[in-house]
Amino acid sequence: MQIYLARNNQQAGPYTVEQLNQMLANQQVLLTDLIWHEGMSEWKPLGEVTQGKFSYYPEGYQAASISTTSPFDYSATSTQTTTQPALKTPNASKTKLAPISKRIFAKIIDMLLWIPAFLCLTAFMSAEQYAAMSKIQTQGVIPTPEAQTALLQLIPTNGWIAAGIYLLCMLFVQAILIAKTGQSVGKKVMQIQIVDVTSRQLAS
Repeated sequence: MQIYLARNNQQAGPYTVEQLNQMLANQQVLLTDLIWHEGMSEWKPLGEVTQGKFSYYPEGYQAASISTTSPFDYSATSTQTTTQPALKTPNASKTKLAPISKRIFAKIIDMLLWIPAFLCLTAFMSAEQYAAMSKIQTQGVIPTPEAQTALLQLIPTNGWIAAGIYLLCMLFVQAILIAKTGQSVGKKVMQIQIVDVTSRQLAS
């Protein structure tokens, strides 16, 4: 099997699987380098096909003996004997950091998601409870411990239950998004995509 590598639009090869694994072990090639061999439809980051490992054994490949008399040079490009797809610029070069403004808005959105939980606490209060709460709040800018206790006692049980259910649902949605795409709700809304550090591919 003939394997071709590319870095910064500079192509090298062909190499055998054994040579590639030896170069990986010696860190002569990077997981962000592109790789192509027969059976692949396009160039892909090396880290993607090796799943982040520093070894590569294509499906169905049978190991052959390593020739110690034929050294290789990654910087050298030999004559190509196999038709290859056009070399594309790696996705890493196309990756751009999201603007600071978008990241700030994403963080604000994530913080605003906590507000409904506080609204749930007062949603089931009666008019008398609202009046009592307003009276306590007008006693001072910073409530005393006794006033804080009185405020908590005014919140009905239904309010605590509703707030708890909302928080559980919100945290569950956040956890699902982060597990699948690495995005929080705020990043999803602001269309900030998360990229894998090794392969420079979108997190999935």
